[in-house]
Amino acid sequence: GFWKIMYVFRSHSSATKGFESDDDNIGTGENNNSKRRKIENNIFSLVGYTTLYYFHAPFKRPKPGLVVRICQMLILPPYQRCGHGKVMMEQIYNLIQKDDDKEIVVELNVEDPCVGFTLLRNRIDYEILKKKCEELLPERYRCTLVNISDDNECDEETLKKLFPVLPDTEGIKIASLMKVTKNQVHAAYELYKLNLGQRHFKIISLNKNSTGNDIVKQDKNSAAAQKQYRIMVKKRLMKTYAERIGSVNELSEKQRILNNLFDELLSAYCKVLHIES
Repeated sequence: GFWKIMYVFRSHSSATKGFESDDDNIGTGENNNSKRRKIENNIFSLVGYTTLYYFHAPFKRPKPGLVVRICQMLILPPYQRCGHGKVMMEQIYNLIQKDDDKEIVVELNVEDPCVGFTLLRNRIDYEILKKKCEELLPERYRCTLVNISDDNECDEETLKKLFPVLPDTEGIKIASLMKVTKNQVHAAYELYKLNLGQRHFKIISLNKNSTGNDIVKQDKNSAAAQKQYRIMVKKRLMKTYAERIGSVNELSEKQRILNNLFDELLSAYCKVLHIES
């Protein structure tokens, strides 16, 4: 393998106290004082950096190639919370999409990400999936919530179609196109569905002309939609954390672990989408 380092610098324009003469006027007898100008220097300050480790993965599915691992990302304190981390991540995503004959990148992953970095990464993957949903997602997984917004009460089968579980086979295909991990595809997909469903999850606030029956219908739709989204996510969590959940024997304990995992994940998703959980 080999390493690459990406730097971000801030450029400062600083004028020194001295002056310099125009070289064209030296020795001409002209008054050089009138031709002098300030000496300007460009000063660069380090904003942050990222270390990238490239290594070959000959058995990578669905095709072998180079895997890029983000090992470190640091933004210095004076420049934090200014969007520099997101810009750097977006540049890394642009970098891995540019294949050449020598470096065909098949995946970008992260070594032991912290909570804040995970939120940033999920946000970027979600934005990519949302922007390219027609290209990346099959039609049955792109269904919108237009029908749920109707006054009529939605049946359970309709809601199931709105929140289908993304199978691993589709996840692997999408991951190869996005050049990310399968787990990141699932996170982006669940964020995509949560964002679409959010307009329905909070339709309890009605207009002045709404009747009591409208409130009951929309309350039922909202609760049913939340239930189907929860089922969709929990089915995926049961696969991802099968070893952890399967290590306990009591059903109540398994349910408690699964509920805690879902609550933690939903809280993180709400932070990514800037919505209240």
